[in-house]
Amino acid sequence: MGLSLNGVKDTFIPRDIPFYELFEGQIENIISGTEVFEKFINTNDNNEKEKFLEQITGIEDRGDQKRFEISKALAKTFITPIDREDILDISTSLDEILNYIHTAAKEIKIYQVNSTESMKKMVEKIMSSIKELKEAIYLLKSKKYDEVFKHAVIAKTYENDVEDIYRKALKEMFESNDLNENLGHYLKLREIYRHLSNTADKCDDAGTVLIDLSVKMM
Repeated sequence: MGLSLNGVKDTFIPRDIPFYELFEGQIENIISGTEVFEKFINTNDNNEKEKFLEQITGIEDRGDQKRFEISKALAKTFITPIDREDILDISTSLDEILNYIHTAAKEIKIYQVNSTESMKKMVEKIMSSIKELKEAIYLLKSKKYDEVFKHAVIAKTYENDVEDIYRKALKEMFESNDLNENLGHYLKLREIYRHLSNTADKCDDAGTVLIDLSVKMM
């Protein structure tokens, strides 16, 4: 059975799908999740931690839905404002940040360890990176790729800061006088530091995707 005229039109005529706005929705959701994560990190009250974790879980679920919306929009669109692969890479890299934030929050709750100053500093750096990614995402629509590039580069620099805090925290931890007596506790801390480091890595990955796009489009 042949395609109807409407079927042909639906397949080949470009649809006005706001991909840039969808990216903006993704990054705003990530900002919301990270803001709650900051509250989560800055309290050692178990009831508050439980409440914030529930909020992060809900935000992460919305993040999955937003990524699905972009994939669904791609399936319905013949012509896109940038390459389809770039759209998928941006969406996936952003979604991974929120996934790792959710994982880090779950690990902290499962291990039931109090937040440390090193954790708080790492999360501050992660938030700074995400804010730079937000600036880059909002510049995509206006095609200011030189500015996208600059913000993406800055976003990537915070990964090094997080790694420095991570290594210093590990050094101090394994030089502690009570290491042998509290080895289990310190191993739990190391796992959480590792998850936060991985979160920063995902911000770095998103910055790389935006840099690669900018270089291609400039």
